[in-house]
Amino acid sequence: MQYIEQVIKPSSGPQAFSHIFVRELHKLVTDGLRVDKEGDPNPGMYRSEEVIINKASHHPPTFAAVPGYMDELLAFLANEDAPQYYLIKVALAHHRFVWIHPFRNGNGRTVRLFTYALLIRFGFDVGMNVDQKLAEESGASSARILNPTAVFCTDRDTYYEKLANADSGDDAALLDWCNYVLTGLNIEIKKIDRLLSYHYLKMRILHPAVIELKQKGLITQNEFQILSKAVEIKYFAKKDIMSDIKDIKEVQISRTISSLRDRGLLVPLKENARKYVIGFGKGPMLREVIKRLGAEGFLPIKEDL
Repeated sequence: MQYIEQVIKPSSGPQAFSHIFVRELHKLVTDGLRVDKEGDPNPGMYRSEEVIINKASHHPPTFAAVPGYMDELLAFLANEDAPQYYLIKVALAHHRFVWIHPFRNGNGRTVRLFTYALLIRFGFDVGMNVDQKLAEESGASSARILNPTAVFCTDRDTYYEKLANADSGDDAALLDWCNYVLTGLNIEIKKIDRLLSYHYLKMRILHPAVIELKQKGLITQNEFQILSKAVEIKYFAKKDIMSDIKDIKEVQISRTISSLRDRGLLVPLKENARKYVIGFGKGPMLREVIKRLGAEGFLPIKEDL
């Protein structure tokens, strides 16, 4: 994804997608992996043999036809079409890529990244309303690009069913496939919009996660008060919470902040900074946040963590 973000921009020209770009994506997701598992004997190279897709009725075209079909796909993407057709192009390109099955292994991972790149190229980013000051102080991006994995992997059975129906090339089947993709993107954008509301994030994800940590005995009462305050005001320096936490001495607050920082439950906004934001990138807080995201329908969590 970092590679894609470096080379693909909304301002990229119509020739942004090339055989070299596609093969590089494949190389990045298969190189160094076991050939009998998730790897490919020739990372970054179109297949040179016939393949069969397990549990699928579709038989990919002969390997000799792959370069020509990929030429057609890339030419289709390079066409200067009106913006209202961009998402339809993304949907059709995703199906066509899977239909061609250009690589021996790793096609699913590659096509999801390929679709991610298409969304960036056509300007479909979300999250521009994220707190700009917090983004600047933390060094984070103010935009969050939609991840196609959320659309295509939450319900794999439906995904494969829709793909198989579209293989006929029938207009109605292709339209149904496009409707499936665009509906999924719409749902995911609305989910991200909810998360970009800090009030929602605070009340439905972060605060319940902190309460759960306290109930499980994973944080002390002092730590609970400071983390709760961190959730409430987003980011803080010690002086910002002194007046609100009157029952803890200043030296105890300093020690508690230091302990929370060492455990990754508080994270400096910048290196060596004395302003902090709640951290959930590892440890028990990560587990609780994931559970809350699952309960809110953001993740396909089916078992208790």
